[in-house]
Amino acid sequence: NHHVLIPRPETEELIRLILDNHNQATLKVLDIGTGSGIIPVSLKISRPNWQITGCDISVEALEVAKTNANHHLVDVSFLTLDILNQEIPMDWDIIVSNPPYIPIKEISDMQKRVTNFEPHLALFVENNDPLLFYRTILEKASIIPNKPGTVYFEIHEQYGEQLESLAKELHFQCTLFRDINNKWRMAKCVRLIQP
Repeated sequence: NHHVLIPRPETEELIRLILDNHNQATLKVLDIGTGSGIIPVSLKISRPNWQITGCDISVEALEVAKTNANHHLVDVSFLTLDILNQEIPMDWDIIVSNPPYIPIKEISDMQKRVTNFEPHLALFVENNDPLLFYRTILEKASIIPNKPGTVYFEIHEQYGEQLESLAKELHFQCTLFRDINNKWRMAKCVRLIQP
């Protein structure tokens, strides 16, 4: 509904990237900004023994995510979290996020079916700080104890190099991946253990 983004092919590719890189029997996964719950629900269907949690600042979005999890008969936990103002709870093997990453200045270039019907809270960031959510998530992930961990992102095609530099500053090794349209749309950031 209008409280969540419509899942797109890039998100499907992000899910596939995670599944292709992790075949462990049990893992703990947190999806930040879960929206409709497409990422945790899809992961749980393919990896039923993983412990998966989706979080979002929007209570309305979480209701949609819970409905989708129930519809698909999967056991996914959900919690309310304002990632900009709260710490990441617990420890996780994998963190994944498709955060807001479109600068507000790009609204006029977007299709009306997106800007008129999908939540701006899940789409847009201030023009002067397009990496706000990536930086916040990586900073908070970097202090989770005892977990080298991996963070996966869906990204804006124009900010891949900036994300690589940011990840390096925060002691993550970042690898970018192209989508089916040959655009840099996904990133895998592996936390480096400090001496």
